[in-house]
Amino acid sequence: PGSLTEPREFNLMFQTRIGALASDDDDRAFLRPETAQGIFMNFKNARLQDERIRQAHSLAIDWNVMIKILEEGSGQLRGPVSAKFSGWSLSQDEIKSKRFYMRNDLQQAKQLMAAAGAPDGLQMPMVYSTSNPQSYLDHVQYLAEAWAKAGINKVKLVGMDFASLRKQQDEHSYEALLIGADGEPQPELYLLDYRTGGAKNGSGISMPELDAEID
Repeated sequence: PGSLTEPREFNLMFQTRIGALASDDDDRAFLRPETAQGIFMNFKNARLQDERIRQAHSLAIDWNVMIKILEEGSGQLRGPVSAKFSGWSLSQDEIKSKRFYMRNDLQQAKQLMAAAGAPDGLQMPMVYSTSNPQSYLDHVQYLAEAWAKAGINKVKLVGMDFASLRKQQDEHSYEALLIGADGEPQPELYLLDYRTGGAKNGSGISMPELDAEID
C-alpha cells in the first residue's frame, strides 16, 4: 500500500490574470470551477443531429493545444461528468480512447463528414462571449482556425456579452456556441444536463431513449 503525505491545501479553482498586461502574482485571480465551460451545438438543428457531424468536429481538435491555451498545459479533459467527482467520471485514458472522440484524428473527421453528406464541410455562425479572459478568446480563435483548416466548418465568429450569449443558450436560438454555462454541484445533476428540458441542457438534446436511461 502507498503512504499518505501530510495534509496539504489544494486549489480546485481556475487561475487567470486580470488585465491585458497582467504579468505578476499581484494580477492573479481564481474563477469558480463552473467556468470550465463547453462547446455547444444546437441539437434542434437537423444537420447537427447527425452524430457523425458532431464527432468530426471533436476529432478535428488537438485537445492538448486546448489544454495549453486554457490551463497552461496543466488541465485535464472532461467527460460527461466532471473529474472532481471520483467514481462518477471517466478516466483520462477512457476519454482519450477510440470509444470516444476527444482525440485528434483528421482523417477520421473527414471520413465522417463525407459519410454524413458534407464532404466540403459546413458554414455556420458561432457565438461566443467577449466577457471572458484572453485565454478563452484565444481558445475560440483556435477552434475556428482548426475547423477551417481541416475543412470541417468555416465558422463565422459572433461575439457578444455573456448575458446575451446565455439567453441564446437557454432559448436554443444559436447554431454553435462556445463557453456556455456548464457544471453542477453534484454528479447526478450532470445527467440531467442531457435530459429533455434539463436546466442546463444548452444543446437542446431531446432523445426519448436517453431520457429513459437517465430516469
